[in-house]
Amino acid sequence: MKKQIKSRSLVAKLVAIIALAAFAAAAQAPATAPQPVEVRPHREPLRQLGRGVSNIVTGVWEIPFNMYNVAQDSGDVAGATYGVFRGVWRFCVREVIGVFETVTFPVGWGPIIEPEFPFEPGSSTDWRVNRVGFSQD
Repeated sequence: MKKQIKSRSLVAKLVAIIALAAFAAAAQAPATAPQPVEVRPHREPLRQLGRGVSNIVTGVWEIPFNMYNVAQDSGDVAGATYGVFRGVWRFCVREVIGVFETVTFPVGWGPIIEPEFPFEPGSSTDWRVNRVGFSQD
């Protein structure tokens, strides 16, 4: 009987030691880092459709618009030569991107070229080309 009581107290002591060791290890362990919040993409399919249709309809106006802007910056000869070529290039780019955005509008991607609409107030004549993807607003 004494042996049985002795073995039970030994088991109780071992359990207590293991519990204390686990508690001490948990207290010294670094706190887990907070999980990052999932950023959901901002989708605007109707805006993409509007951009696409706008680029298709008004893309041809890139030619005189660029002729005028280049002539204002660099003179009439540059406007009649370089301005025409830049306008034709941007017209082609706007048309292709307009068709692409119109066809894929249910996806709701962000703008591919900026300014996203032709003749945006306050926009410069410099373009910025973005990757195809969702807006991260």
